[in-house]
Amino acid sequence: EKVLEAWEDWKNDALKDVNSLEIHSQFDILSFSNEWNRKTTRMLNNLRRVPKRLEKEGIITSKQLSELLSRSNEIERLIKNTKKEIESDLKDINAKKLKKMKKSIQEKYKKQTSE
Repeated sequence: EKVLEAWEDWKNDALKDVNSLEIHSQFDILSFSNEWNRKTTRMLNNLRRVPKRLEKEGIITSKQLSELLSRSNEIERLIKNTKKEIESDLKDINAKKLKKMKKSIQEKYKKQTSE
């Protein structure tokens, strides 16, 4: 009975560790997302600021400005879609890895307690 209790404790501790890992992984994904947003904002600001300055100084026409701003909007859409895809992939990979770890813990526990 003491051995079974020890294995139960081991299983519970191992599952807590996996849950802790899950939380850390979610924060890592959030950190990635925040950094991506920060860099995207800076890049898009530059893509829009420079053409506006060029138009203001008479180097490009308002039609050219409109085309450049339209292209920056297209780039923004591509970046946002890419970010969503990467986040989704990271979350899927994380979920699969955690599920596999939990399954492995349960299997080891069953093996050790059923003998």
